[in-house]
Amino acid sequence: MNKKILTFAVLPVMLSLSSCGYNTKDWPRPSFSFSYEDVVETSLYYHQKANSYVEEMEDSIVSEDKSFAKRAMQTISAYPYREKKERAIDTKNYSILFSIQFTYLKDNVEEIENIKFYEYGISNGKIVLNNGEIHFIPGDVGGGYFSLVGKEAKQ
Repeated sequence: MNKKILTFAVLPVMLSLSSCGYNTKDWPRPSFSFSYEDVVETSLYYHQKANSYVEEMEDSIVSEDKSFAKRAMQTISAYPYREKKERAIDTKNYSILFSIQFTYLKDNVEEIENIKFYEYGISNGKIVLNNGEIHFIPGDVGGGYFSLVGKEAKQ
């Protein structure tokens, strides 16, 4: 059962990366210092700006389900990023913003980890890791969101 969940969570992201034009085999991927079992709440925020092809869409989800936290962590871990750090990020002129926040327990104290994805066009995005580092990602940010929440993209 868990292998099926992992396959369905990661497959759309991996398929979207297979045609990005980059060899991402040796690129790092996001990792976590906590386990999904320690997560007490997962909060998602998704915003897609309208353009000639898509309508504006905004969504947010808050879940205390540990299996949802596990799927979210697996989805995020599927995104390879270029190791070289970027200097800046455009937080206003994106096409998609996808933010995931985990609230977890560490030594009985609540900690928060937040990861943000910005997509500017096909195969052109950035990830902002919890430590503030910014990296280039070639993946489809929206695909990761839609596979995670089990919705289809609206055209």
